[in-house]
Amino acid sequence: MSPPDAKQIKRAGWRQFSFLSREFASVVSENEALHLEDGDRLITCSHDCDITNQSLEAEPYVEILILKPIPSSSRDGSLFWGKNPRRFQFDLSGPTLAGTLEIDIHDRFRTDRSLLVGALPDDREDRPRTWGVQRRLRCRREGRLRSRLLPGRPQSYQGLDHGLLQSKN
Repeated sequence: MSPPDAKQIKRAGWRQFSFLSREFASVVSENEALHLEDGDRLITCSHDCDITNQSLEAEPYVEILILKPIPSSSRDGSLFWGKNPRRFQFDLSGPTLAGTLEIDIHDRFRTDRSLLVGALPDDREDRPRTWGVQRRLRCRREGRLRSRLLPGRPQSYQGLDHGLLQSKN
């Protein structure tokens, strides 16, 4: 039997925040001895470059997030706009799933990336990608803020905190 071809992962269209089909999610959950509640969905959360890396040896795992359906009474408006870096809620109206879902960054796990070979993503909604983009932009804003607060300091994060703690004597 030949080794799995990681190039198939990229050709199939896997990216960060791609939905796993229900059938494929059951395969992954069985592989990880994971118990999913009825209605839970799985999405990839590793970066695109990690998911589509040509070497399964260099990047053997993919991180997966669990999306949980929530009742409308649990909706939190601030979680719809990416204000919380750990939780995000969004509405989904796809052909097989409709309602409000919540992502919690603590509900994630990693699994063997070779499982993606031969499987297709089930993308139905771009909203989780918005959450990821907002989290990255927030990090960039922090960098701009630090550069304004610490003029003349290097732009890299390395040594910034250390420099703040040392006296100027």
